[in-house]
Amino acid sequence: MHTTLKKFAGKFERKPYGWYYAAVLCTLANLCARGKIEVRVDGNLLEENELERTLRNTHGHGNVVLEPQVEFTASQVRSLKEFYEDFFDAPPNAGEAKALGKETGIAFQELIHQQLTPLVAQALQYPFLNMLTPVIKKLKEFTGKPYTWYMTDLGNQKDELLKIKESVIDPIRKFMSGPQKDIYAQAKDFMRIHEPNFSYINDEAVNKVKHALEDLACFKGIRIQQLKTALAL
Repeated sequence: MHTTLKKFAGKFERKPYGWYYAAVLCTLANLCARGKIEVRVDGNLLEENELERTLRNTHGHGNVVLEPQVEFTASQVRSLKEFYEDFFDAPPNAGEAKALGKETGIAFQELIHQQLTPLVAQALQYPFLNMLTPVIKKLKEFTGKPYTWYMTDLGNQKDELLKIKESVIDPIRKFMSGPQKDIYAQAKDFMRIHEPNFSYINDEAVNKVKHALEDLACFKGIRIQQLKTALAL
């Protein structure tokens, strides 16, 4: 049934209910807060301040559609919780499907804007950080989705996301927060300070340092340790 807020309120204002109009709206708001009913206008889901404004605006209630919230299985909720913990390195706060889906979308945005984007801003000093640019582009595909999408569709790309995390995101974050970053910076300073002298020598160690600094995958494996060894020669 296509149930509008106007029809909904009218039904409960009449016999045998006889509720006050304000009581109908308060009960509806309670059901929305408990995740039992969704409110939409022109197909768009309303939440928080926007939902409050719409409930207060009695003139538009004929265009406000009420729908029962989609029910999800315990296994769907559990699967998203497990992915969240694996990908974001912390358990989610939410336990209910709607809140969990919304929290997942927010977590993707925070990863992009609070962690990865600031790292890419340092790419002039650390060129390998440009490896995060396609990662950010990919992760943006997972932002701004309805909470239902995270419950039903995210799982299809779970393996790809975890692979990106393991092969690029985690190694770079570890590199930039540990001693490897200092080794890289020391090597760059060495090359900058002594560059005028390199034309007089053909030193294999110097070439190794140069190639290591130019390697966009220098944050992986033991490459930085090899750079440290070459720097010490």
